[in-house]
Amino acid sequence: MRTPLCPHSGTPHARQTMAAFSASGFDAQAYFKARPQYPEPIFDLIYAFHSHSGSTARFERALDLGTGPGLLAYPLTLRFKHVIASDPSSSMLAQAKSINPSTDLEAMKGQAVPPDHTLQFLTASVEHLKGVEDQSVDLVVGAAVAHWFDWFAEPNGERVWRELERVLRPGGSVVFVGYMVAAAAGLEVFNKYCVESLSQHPDRLGKYYDLVRACDDKFLCKVLA
Repeated sequence: MRTPLCPHSGTPHARQTMAAFSASGFDAQAYFKARPQYPEPIFDLIYAFHSHSGSTARFERALDLGTGPGLLAYPLTLRFKHVIASDPSSSMLAQAKSINPSTDLEAMKGQAVPPDHTLQFLTASVEHLKGVEDQSVDLVVGAAVAHWFDWFAEPNGERVWRELERVLRPGGSVVFVGYMVAAAAGLEVFNKYCVESLSQHPDRLGKYYDLVRACDDKFLCKVLA
């Protein structure tokens, strides 16, 4: 599996922005209320990709990288027996622990974490997943978070991939979920507006959107064996 790297992720700007999530004054509750939630089809795609190996795919343990307020981690418990929700920000994890998933998350469809399933919160970055045992995870997933990883600490993102390979079981999956510019079939004017609104023109939103996160196909990670 080849995955494109974001050429400007892991830069000082990205690291400074990520550090803001851990600042004492960061309002994790406001972040949770403003953050778009992930619809059910996203989870269907994740599970379909993970099931590519057929009957050998396991749904025992999943690791959610950069879980934030837990938008992805809680719904994962409906399929996986044990989910680890990791994040370097203690305030984000505190917010994740405080929510009521059955009422606060649409993807839970009114359900709580199954009584025989567990959700573990872990303060850790993707580069140092202390507390996660070797070859113990069936699925590693990160939603709208891969651009924060320190891909350039070592050539070709080795620091990130080495740690993911360490915790992933043979035959496991790594899935990164991200956003893209909105597009709608038959609405060319709307589509053009969405693209133009994110341009770097002084009157547009590009300077706030931080387009340096855009992935460039010439940066490729190695194949996960």
